[in-house]
Amino acid sequence: MRAWQSLFMRSHRDDGDAEQLIFNFSGSSIAHNEVKARDSQALWILDDIKLVAPAFGNLWPLPASVSRPSESIDHITRIVGADVDASLLDDAAQFYTLVKDLAWAPSIWADEGEIGFEWIRGDKHAIVSIDGGGSYGYTLLRGEAFEPGAYEDPRVSFLPQDLREYLEVA
Repeated sequence: MRAWQSLFMRSHRDDGDAEQLIFNFSGSSIAHNEVKARDSQALWILDDIKLVAPAFGNLWPLPASVSRPSESIDHITRIVGADVDASLLDDAAQFYTLVKDLAWAPSIWADEGEIGFEWIRGDKHAIVSIDGGGSYGYTLLRGEAFEPGAYEDPRVSFLPQDLREYLEVA
């Protein structure tokens, strides 16, 4: 698994824009980027590694020759690495094809036995957890609390209406 080993901080301003800083574990700032509120992706360059990420999401290393994430399994593999179970990658890639063209791009991360998709913008926050077996779980922030999605364990080939509607409004 290749996750960028750093801490990420956002600072929102009154004009809707945000300042983003990345800190390494020693606490020193290693990158800075100002993101306009309407931007959907940010391109960062750290130590000659290009990083493409949702403007208000996590950062993931990509090869220097990549300027835009590709689609499907290649994109997922670049983010989470090749050490993830093939069936889990297939499930994540199938789910990704359902959400890649929605209002904003998710942050994608991997943990042991799980690939997560996460959308955070304003007062919206959605999390999808794929753990293999062809289905997933999801939760949506409603007010101040997370609520489980309307469908229990939907198939990775299906995007429930409540999740689609939540993610279609930027």
